[in-house]
Order: sequence, then structure tokens, then C-alpha cells
Amino acid sequence: MSEPAAAYREQVAVVVGGYDRIGRLVCEPLAARGVTVAITGPSAQQAALYCRELTDLSITALPYVVDPDDAAMVHRLVADVTHDLGAPDILIGLLPADGPPYPVATAMGKAMAEADRPGRIVLLVPHAEAPRAAVWALRTSSGTLRANVLSAAATASAEQIAGAALMLLGRDADRLAGAHIEVHGAGLPD
Repeated sequence: MSEPAAAYREQVAVVVGGYDRIGRLVCEPLAARGVTVAITGPSAQQAALYCRELTDLSITALPYVVDPDDAAMVHRLVADVTHDLGAPDILIGLLPADGPPYPVATAMGKAMAEADRPGRIVLLVPHAEAPRAAVWALRTSSGTLRANVLSAAATASAEQIAGAALMLLGRDADRLAGAHIEVHGAGLPD
């Protein structure tokens, strides 16, 4: 796996859907590198339980609730994360409900751009949605903000998907913007 694009100290990552298996595989390596993690999704209880687990490991993690279809809730999420933890640097979108027009990712991207610091957005989307999502990611990317898209074949493991998401945060992906990475299980597609 590649090294981080920048020192992770004092960085804030928002992981939408961060309490499921893939989210845990993304959050833990980020947190181990000193990233403060905001875990969000539609279930306050699941986010809070996972944050408690991370806090017990001396990792800074706070739970948030968001319904991507509720614009006021999305804007409140951005404001709350920024107030509680600082401007977001990383958004990993693992929640299929945050589909086009990607309200959570769009709002977080604006917050990243306004903070005038390097930012990364990685969205996990269904394969059929990937071309449209990649266009969104390319249009969203600007200056120091890089947005990219992952889709996964049914044969891809949670570890492979999380590894691809983390790869898109590494130095090797510094110049990628609007890319679609397709994650497969064993072997390459025919």
C-alpha cells in the first residue's frame, strides 16, 4: 500500500457508513496514522458504538447521523464536523444512499475547498453508476481537491475494497481526479 499523500497529523476524515466492515477497514488504518475520524450514517447507534470501540483504543472518533436526502441534515453535518473536529480533509463515501447528486460528498467537497487545504473524496458506488459518478468526481476536483470513484465486483472482498479506498488517499494517487477504479476479486476480468 502506498504512503499517505501528506502527514496525517491533524487531519479529519469523514467516513459515511464507517461502521460496517469496509468502513472499519478504512477507519482503523487512518486512525492509526493520527487522523481524527468522524463516522456517520443513518444509524446513530451503530456510529456511536463503533466510535466507542475506537475511543477505547485511544483513537479520536466521533459519531454523526446523516440522511443524504435531507439537505438541512447534510449542511448540519458539515457544520458540526467542522466545529467539533476542524475542516474535513478526507471523505470516504460508503453509503449507497448518498447517490447522485452526491449531497454529502458535494457539501464536504465545498468545505474542503473553502479550507484551502488538500482534500480527497473517495466514493464507493454501484458499477452501473460509476461512469456518471466519475464525471461528477472530475467536475468536483479542482486545485488541491481530488475526487475519485470505486466500484466493486461481487467477487471483491471488503479488504480489497478498503485497500483500494486507502490507495486513493496515498501519494501514488496525488494526480488522480475523476478516476474510476473497479475492484475485482481473484484474478482480472475477462
